[in-house]
Order: sequence, then structure tokens, then C-alpha cells
Amino acid sequence: MSARTLSVIVNADDFGGSEPINRAILEALSDGVISSSTILAVGPVVDSALDSTREFRAASFGVHLCLTEYRPLTCSPNLSPLLNKHGEFDTDAVFRVKWSKALVTAVVDEWIAQIRRVQEGGVAVSHLDSHHHVHTLPPLFFALKRVQQETGIRRVRGTWSVYDRASSPSVPLRFAKKVWWSALRRVYATRTTDEFSDFLMFQRAVADGSYAPRRWPRAIELMVHPDGNPAESGEEAQVLRSGWMKTLPVSAELVSYRSL
Repeated sequence: MSARTLSVIVNADDFGGSEPINRAILEALSDGVISSSTILAVGPVVDSALDSTREFRAASFGVHLCLTEYRPLTCSPNLSPLLNKHGEFDTDAVFRVKWSKALVTAVVDEWIAQIRRVQEGGVAVSHLDSHHHVHTLPPLFFALKRVQQETGIRRVRGTWSVYDRASSPSVPLRFAKKVWWSALRRVYATRTTDEFSDFLMFQRAVADGSYAPRRWPRAIELMVHPDGNPAESGEEAQVLRSGWMKTLPVSAELVSYRSL
């Protein structure tokens, strides 16, 4: 076992998505079981989320870039291929659309508007990630980099890298993800954790031996989705409060994105 201490960022996505989500995230922050959260600037209760961040100065708050739900903040007609007939983001369009230069530019403008919305709400944005992981789509890589350059944000969530035995991806996909991680870090130099996974999947991967590195990384981000519904997130909430870090085969500490 390595003597190094593993820095763990537990980030709650979707802050601003609903009042139950907001309450669950605030409870997790108050209980000290998460260290970070990302805010949905287009979420229906984003104002409530923004107001609540002032209570948690030690936590990091980022922007949960969105292209798959809710109404965009910008009105460019070039964004229309991603919208449904109601003018809201279509959940699946981003994964099947034919990308054009005009559409990518419209996405850049929308993402910058989402970041500015959070900043104008009084939040010093620490990092970026995205709803349904759209920032990891290869056609949007340089859109992400343009957004970073415009806003000066140097910390970004990586792509999924820790899987349990039942979910392990193909070798080509693993290789493609490693290439993406490398490009993320090198193009407009960006700080990331060494690994990223869903919180419960990480627990399963450690338990079933799928994740047992000879040398543990310096930092990992684990994603959670508190939603205030015990039927949906009961296991996640329970394990978060179980003292799980003490069971890891490595010394670990909970940190925020600001530590990167």
C-alpha cells in the first residue's frame, strides 16, 4: 500500500435543479460528507442554490454546463438544432446532431452565459463539469477550451476512468478516454483529478477488486446526485455517511476543487 494520502473530491451535481435536490445537497454539505457542488445555471431554482453557497465558504462551487435540459440562457437561432419545439434543450439532440461551426460557436456563447450567470450570483466559480457529461464529447472539445480561455477557469472534471467489474469498457474506449484526459490537461493547461467515477461505482470497484492500483493516485473526483428522494438516492446517502473513507486501503482526506 502506498503511503501517499488520497485527496477525494465528492462533488454533487445538479445544484439548482429542484428544491428537493437543493435541500439534499445542502444537508450533505452541512454534514461534511461532500466537499463540492456544481450549479445548473439554467435550473428552475438556481437562485436558491446561488444564495445558499454563501453558507459554505470551505466548499468549492462550479458550473454544471448544460445542453440537454431546461431552457437556454441565450437566444441564438444557431442553437436551434439542440432545442425541442418548446425552445428547451432536447435531451438527446446533442448526441446525434450534425455539428457545424455556427452551432459550436452558439454552444460556446451559451456555456459562457451559464458561467456568467453563476458568477453574477456571487459565486467564485472553481471548476467546470456538465450535465450528462456533454463536455467530454469530442466535437465539443475545442468549444470547452474556448470557454476556458474566455473565462479563465483552469479546473475541469475529467472523463470516467474507474469502473466496477460489470461496467468495464472496451480497450479502445479506455484508450480514447486516456487521450481525452491528456488533451484536456495540455491544451490551455488545465488542472484535473487523476481519476473520476460515480461514487457508488467506485465503492463497488474497490470492493470487487476492479480498482486496486499498485500506487494510488493523488486525487480522485467522485460524483453524487443527492435528490431528496430516499427511493432514488437512499443507498448513496447512507454510504456517504458511513465513514467509508476509513475502509479504503489507503489514507484519504476530503478536499475541495480549490485544492487542485
